[in-house]
Amino acid sequence: DAAHAFPDMDAVVLTEETATLLFGEKPALGQTVKGDNGASYHVSGVVKNPPANSSIQFKAIFSFEWSGRQNHWGQWANRVFVLLHPSADPKVVGEKIAGAHEKRAKGSFGKQFPYIVQPLAQTHLYAPNGEETGIKNVRLFTIIAVALLVIACINYVNLVTARARKRAKEIGLRRLMGAGRGQLFLQMMTETVLLFLVSIVAATVLVYLLAPSYRMITDKPLFFNVLDPQVLLFYLCCFIFIVTLAGIYPALLLSSFKFTHAFKAALPERRGRFSFRKLLIVLQFACSGMLIIATIVLNRQQHFMQTKNLGYERAHIFTMDVMTNPNIRDSYAAFAQELSQQSSIVGVAGSEQEILNIGNFCNFHWEGAPEEKSFTIAYMGVDRNLFSLLDVSFVEGQGFSGTPADSACLFVNEAAVRMMNVSDPLNTSIYVSGYGMRGKITGVVKDFHFKHMSEPVGPLAMCLVPSYWTVYVKTAAGQASEAIAATKRIWEKYDSEYPFTYRFMDDTFDAMYRSDTRTRNLFNIFALLAIFISCLGLLGLVTFTAETKTKEIGIRKVLGATVANIIGMLSREFLVLVGVALLAAFPLAWSIMERMLQQYAYRISISWWIFALAAIAVTALTVLSVGIQAYRAATANPVNAIKTE
Repeated sequence: DAAHAFPDMDAVVLTEETATLLFGEKPALGQTVKGDNGASYHVSGVVKNPPANSSIQFKAIFSFEWSGRQNHWGQWANRVFVLLHPSADPKVVGEKIAGAHEKRAKGSFGKQFPYIVQPLAQTHLYAPNGEETGIKNVRLFTIIAVALLVIACINYVNLVTARARKRAKEIGLRRLMGAGRGQLFLQMMTETVLLFLVSIVAATVLVYLLAPSYRMITDKPLFFNVLDPQVLLFYLCCFIFIVTLAGIYPALLLSSFKFTHAFKAALPERRGRFSFRKLLIVLQFACSGMLIIATIVLNRQQHFMQTKNLGYERAHIFTMDVMTNPNIRDSYAAFAQELSQQSSIVGVAGSEQEILNIGNFCNFHWEGAPEEKSFTIAYMGVDRNLFSLLDVSFVEGQGFSGTPADSACLFVNEAAVRMMNVSDPLNTSIYVSGYGMRGKITGVVKDFHFKHMSEPVGPLAMCLVPSYWTVYVKTAAGQASEAIAATKRIWEKYDSEYPFTYRFMDDTFDAMYRSDTRTRNLFNIFALLAIFISCLGLLGLVTFTAETKTKEIGIRKVLGATVANIIGMLSREFLVLVGVALLAAFPLAWSIMERMLQQYAYRISISWWIFALAAIAVTALTVLSVGIQAYRAATANPVNAIKTE
């Protein structure tokens, strides 16, 4: 019963999957389950599994009262859902909650803390303050998809209009037999529509066939149902967009032919420096150039983040989570001592959290701080060995001394000193509400990254605590497998029931930037697709140009033109158009990538050589696409060329 899901604190609600895993086909309601903390819970309900595409995932639900946090105003680790009245103003609600916090929080903790009420539908793609996060990637790939469609449509328009001469007799004769311009326009549009329908069927089949590859690249399942109303609406939008963009201009052009063109077998064409077809080629390669530049920039930014010095050593170190394992957590000193005695292990340390993702914050005060303001700081409890194990550098002061006086030591980073704006931090009295700790700063460590590199290094405080949730083990070079085996053996000595799991810090770091890696990989694929489609269109245009100039090429060869002269004649115009496209693409690409890089607090600069490399790549692909067909035309027998009708 949803209204009475938790009759007491010992109740638990399971998902169908968890209930089946624990009890098989037996009814789960009323059954008892035991937690790893030794407590027993009775099943008070079973709910459906959360949808796979939901960002809210769970296997079991406990009463919030069970956590003991309901009256803890300094605990920020909870997600709170509020159902507002339809007429309520979210901003006013947030202000009222902030007022309640300030009223009930002890001391100055909670002063001026803002509360932002965020719509649930926006939590996946937007930050609570409204800043765009995931929606940027959605828009980015939407733009790329549109760019791919535009490039393909440009290819279609260019090839259809280029081959219009071939249909001059057909259209001229139709006009002679009485066909009106409207009938011809309808015929050409019908051809485009039929081609689109064939393409959309092929695309739908490919979506299903490539779904496993998509999941492998993005690590996300693809939910696609061709009968979904949203998918059908998208098909309709694609139909209108593509048929309008790719079909109307060629249909208008071809339907405007007169029957006299049938006898000329030629299309009256504007002879000038500008034509609509040339504009389309410029637009096409401008899109390709921008995608190449974006690909280079994203790859360099990813490489920069993966190779930047984090401020500590993570190589050859794996971590273990012991937060929910009281047997090892409560026996940490003995457990760490046994690990340290292994020849394959260089050192052991502990902390309250994984240093790559510190999420605890508290109120922070120091001597001379403005009374009217409230300052927050990230904090983490550490043991005496963590600084030396991770090779954290000190700017002022030193690490733990190994004496009982260590319990009064407090360390901050450079960002905290900048926030405090004090000249002598080691003699500054401080108060950290998270630990209820008062004293003076013992040491200042050099800033190190404990969040994603899109965020600047924030202020951080660290002190000695008696209990740890994360254990770090540094292995000797080349002896990782021996160290893991030894750790597992000692782990099972202290707790044989709780499974031994570990994770190397390098893997944790890679997981933190996995989203950026997926974005980069998808961008690389789309950029290659765009370039491939552009080259296909260029190859088709060169082929047609060579066909229309067959006699000219033959006569030039008879008069002494070399193969190089012929290739140059056929390539020159396309290279000029590609050059114009790149000149147009470079400023726009620089502007877009500058905005994209602004989301990273630590980022690369866009150097001139990136544009030079993109220009070389596009030019090389153009020369290759044009050169192959131009060479074939230039090496053909000139006698056969002159004989052609």
